Amino acid sequence: MSQIKQAINIQNMKRLIKPLILTFVLCTTLLMANAQQLEIMVVGSSHDNPAGSEDFNAVVSRLKTFKPDMVFGEYVPPRQLEELAPENWARRAFAKGKSFMERQFPEKINDLDRRIARAKRSLAKRPDQNRLRMDLASWYARTNDRANTEYQVWVIEQARKKTFTAADQAYYNAHFLNQDSLKNVRLYRPASEYSTIFFPLISELGLDGIGSMDCQKFDPAWSKAWAETAADIRALAKLAKADSASQAAATVRAIEAFGEFTPEDKRKMSKSAYVNMNTDRYAELNDAWNFYGGRPALVLPGFPAEKARRMYAEWTNRNEGMCANLLEQTRAAGARRVVVAVGAAHRKIMADILARHKDVKVVSYNDF
Repeated sequence: MSQIKQAINIQNMKRLIKPLILTFVLCTTLLMANAQQLEIMVVGSSHDNPAGSEDFNAVVSRLKTFKPDMVFGEYVPPRQLEELAPENWARRAFAKGKSFMERQFPEKINDLDRRIARAKRSLAKRPDQNRLRMDLASWYARTNDRANTEYQVWVIEQARKKTFTAADQAYYNAHFLNQDSLKNVRLYRPASEYSTIFFPLISELGLDGIGSMDCQKFDPAWSKAWAETAADIRALAKLAKADSASQAAATVRAIEAFGEFTPEDKRKMSKSAYVNMNTDRYAELNDAWNFYGGRPALVLPGFPAEKARRMYAEWTNRNEGMCANLLEQTRAAGARRVVVAVGAAHRKIMADILARHKDVKVVSYNDF
């Protein structure tokens, strides 16, 4: 009898344990899925943001509610920048700023990575160390980190300058010289998307810097394809001008029409340029502006389709590389929510590439 009872008890225990195991497995699966989920907001932006062109505070506020734990910009990661040829435009864009910092902070510094990490920890505790922050900007420049060089310069110019002691001002005068000097070497760009939106966002979130995710290793091939396409388009325009009734003229008119705002476009436009730039319709128009009419133009008579397709191929390569840089860094950091600032032409293609990854959820600036 005792054996029968024992068998019944074991059976009952199995019936109780089985649903518990299933619940545990389900919870574990859900937790793992949530742990792997990476939300990315790709924000199509303008590289030129003059005062009054947008309510920048409103843009920053919207991005803040997303609560990103990392923010990236269209800068080349430092190690990749070092690998580019000196004539590459990304190297040339930072050359003056880097040379300026090396000239103004001539002391040879060893173990820069350790110094940078230590300075970041110290500034997180005491942001008022203005001279250390200026040193930090120079160390970032020496390590080819253009993004964080510019961010620290922006913090000095926008937030810390008004707190300067006499010693801070003297240090600034000796090393940074003046604001115009920083502007001339493009270390301080007041109208950039970074100065107007993404640096203030980083500062308000209390993050210690900005990530770099651009990819410029395909630039030589892109530049060649673009130059060849542009030459053919100029030749086509010359033929069209010579004979307005020609097929060339009809093709040029079609190219222009692909990039025009329609009455429906104008009706739907928001007062916010940033809302407009983050729509799929704007992506279509941007494609037409950047690729001489865009994909619909590829079938037009006389259009240099083969050369334009090479442009598209190198453009795709660049955006694939940007997404790879982004995912590598965010996954290594264990990020959960990320904001990526890119020129508006990159937004749609990058969002489509990122959406292919099962562990990525692409979040729209307009829908959030």
